[in-house]
Amino acid sequence: MLPQLALLAATTGLVGAAPTTTLTPLAGRPVDPYLFGYNAESYVGIVLNLTLNDTAGVRAARALHPGVFRYPGGTLSNVWDPRTGHYVEQSPFGQPYPRGYAKWMTWAKQVNSLFPAGALSAKTYLEPGNLGSTTKRTLW
Repeated sequence: MLPQLALLAATTGLVGAAPTTTLTPLAGRPVDPYLFGYNAESYVGIVLNLTLNDTAGVRAARALHPGVFRYPGGTLSNVWDPRTGHYVEQSPFGQPYPRGYAKWMTWAKQVNSLFPAGALSAKTYLEPGNLGSTTKRTLW
């Protein structure tokens, strides 16, 4: 059974000098379970310092029943190489990354230095028992 999205109708009126609002629940409708998910960025690397096969972390992820994981998640997904599991520190476009990426690239360099190539790759992420096995879909 799909979760229901509760809809509310709001009406506003004046009673005396103070405004009042009345909320009336409307009929719900099914929500696609793949509409909501989680970024794995907070899970992996130096934020929580967990590896993809950390058993306590995988159990916690399973308890969330995620419909979708975005891996690695967040802004850094734009500069991540799924084959190596490392972040691409130098822009491959012949010009620097857009303004604002500098703060993320400091973090990316730390993650790259802490984890050997392949440790955070898409292949490793999806292996049975690893974080990717806790969800039915992954967005890259």
